[in-house]
Parts: sequence; structure tokens; C-alpha cells
Amino acid sequence: RRERRAMGSPVPFIQVDEATKQLVVSQQARETLSSFEGTVGVCAVAGVYRTGKSYILNQLAGREYGFGVGGSVQACTKGIWLWGAPIQSQSKTPGAPDYVLLLDTEGLQSLNQTEGHDAKIFCLAILLSSFFIYNSEKAINSAALDQLSLVAQLTKRIKLHAAESDENGSVAQL
Repeated sequence: RRERRAMGSPVPFIQVDEATKQLVVSQQARETLSSFEGTVGVCAVAGVYRTGKSYILNQLAGREYGFGVGGSVQACTKGIWLWGAPIQSQSKTPGAPDYVLLLDTEGLQSLNQTEGHDAKIFCLAILLSSFFIYNSEKAINSAALDQLSLVAQLTKRIKLHAAESDENGSVAQL
């Protein structure tokens, strides 16, 4: 088997609060993240629902099971989940993170979500990640390129808005 094994299990990270319909960081994720010591690189995987994002992350974690993988047309992942323990980095490159944290995202274009929800999840995945993987079942089509372009533009606007807020001493609102 693999030499590098990840302990822990997936933890809900960013979820929809049913009462407010806002995206919130779960208490379990807050506790998990506060327990990490050392530098962390974040690897997020995003793409259309039911294309194997969770499977890829399980492989990166050195596990057959962990992030939910199912055989139906219903999406398994809701919001953003994180692997409950960072994976020791094997890199000897100066400045490389001590650990890698894996993020699994809700699939885009799922049957029960809006484009707005998809854009928020996609943007958060890009903003939170050091390494971003866009998973596609086949060749990346024009719709996927449009979506990547939109999210890239949104991400730039969010970073610009956050930088302006820092200069003014206020907190950025998303």
C-alpha cells in the first residue's frame, strides 16, 4: 500500500445554515483547524457533480474510503468538507508546507442547487486553496470554461474588495 497514510476522517467544513440559508463554518471544522500546528497547504477539488472528486481526494489521502462516494445520480457532498487530519508533506522544497489539507466540494450543476450557490462554493474553494484541481469527466467544454472565467473574475473582485477593506481598517463582507 501507500507509505503516506492520512489519519482522521472527513469533517463538514462550510455548510448551508438551514435557518438563514447562509454558508457557515461548522464548529467541528473550527475545532479541527485550531488543532493543526505548522504550515498547511490546501488542495481543493471542484467540478461538475458525480465526476469523481471525492474519489480523487480519497486516493490523495491514501485511503479507499473517507470522502463520501456513491453510485447514484444524487450528489454525495454538500458544501465543503475537509480531511480531519493534515497529511504530512513529502516535499523537501524550501518554503513547502509541512502538511497538506484536502478539501472536497459540492459538485457544480447538481439537481438541487442554483448557479449562485455553485459560484459561492467554487469561489470559496479557489480562495481557500493553495492548489486547485478542476475535475472534469471528459474534455473541458465551453460551459466549464465560462464557469472558470466567471469564478476567476469573482475571485479577483473579492481579493480587491478585501484589500480595500484592509486599507480602510474595516472587515470585508462577501
